[in-house]
Amino acid sequence: MGQKAHPRGFRLSFHKDHYLSSWFASRVGNITGQNCIYLSDPNRLGSTPGLLHTGVPPINSSQTNIYSVFIYEDFLIREFFYKNLQISHIKIKRNDKKIFVYLEKTDDAPSHFLKLDYLKSLNQKLVVLLKTKTNNDYLISFEVSRLPAFSAQNLSLKLKKQLENRSPYKKSMKQLVKEAEKAGVKGIKIKISGRLNGAEMARSESESFGKLPLQTIRIPIDYYYTQAYTIFGILGVKIWVYGSTST
Repeated sequence: MGQKAHPRGFRLSFHKDHYLSSWFASRVGNITGQNCIYLSDPNRLGSTPGLLHTGVPPINSSQTNIYSVFIYEDFLIREFFYKNLQISHIKIKRNDKKIFVYLEKTDDAPSHFLKLDYLKSLNQKLVVLLKTKTNNDYLISFEVSRLPAFSAQNLSLKLKKQLENRSPYKKSMKQLVKEAEKAGVKGIKIKISGRLNGAEMARSESESFGKLPLQTIRIPIDYYYTQAYTIFGILGVKIWVYGSTST
């Protein structure tokens, strides 16, 4: 079997920052007022897609595992924004008692989410939420931007929507590849796996254009994976992009 490396993780130490969180925490420290926290607490679990709901041992109040607290707070922040905004991507950075949240939305998200009053109210609610759950005070700032038109994530979400609307998968793939080619993308590959067209046997189909040097670390490759929920089952969608504005 072929051993595949994740294109993002393969390039993290070179020219790619982590695309979910960017911070450092000591293994053990003290946080005032911190009590036991369970990541598997059923009272705060939501239906956020793509998040792992795993349990960990309780955190000792005298010798607090700061890393575990930050992970829990990141989970709360992502769950909060996924529920209140139609956000496609969330990146979190930390600096002492400040949290910077970078939100990216697709073009089809409602425009009223960008209104200043609405964003301020969300900021206040998030501060109260973190204070209630972890007893920590933070200054939270966030900014909302649009996903690059030909980023791997934007293309995969677009293809996912077309597949769920019963659009022919071959036509959708070829159309995306042509659009990327016209936009000046150096290389792109799209792969869809599952019960295509309702076939009994699952299979994979792909469409590509240009070059895609996956094994060259100095070459930036944008990658994203998502799932399309169709009436025949789940289809896996993978997209690799070389030469887009997001890389």
